[in-house]
Parts: sequence; C-alpha cells; structure tokens
Amino acid sequence: MAGRLGVPQSFVSKYETGERRLDVEEVQAICRVLGLSLVEFAVELEERQGLGGRRFGLARHRRRDFG
Repeated sequence: MAGRLGVPQSFVSKYETGERRLDVEEVQAICRVLGLSLVEFAVELEERQGLGGRRFGLARHRRRDFG
C-alpha cells in the first residue's frame, strides 16, 4: 500500500493503528489504490458502523445507484 501511495510504510502503519487520522484527499488516494470510488467506500463504512446510510441519506442513493 505504501509503495502504491508513494508514502513511507510508517505513514500507513499510523493509519492502521489509529495513531493518525486521514483527510479526505488521503482517503480518496487509498480508494483509488483499492479500486473503489469514495462513494462505495462511504457506503461500506456506514454499513459496517451500523448506520446503513440513514444518517446522511445514502440509503436512498445506494438503492438507486448500487443496486
């Protein structure tokens, strides 16, 4: 991951351990490396956190856009 992002491994390790928070541009870069859109990532994150898209109105968009 670090190599594909062009950052040191220690930088990525801090994401993984929660020592460092990501800004939106960093999340977008990680999504690109993983082959995800930022929207796909956000929907999955909300589902895993038990929000199911309700909090920000994504459930409506998810059904329409993501099947």
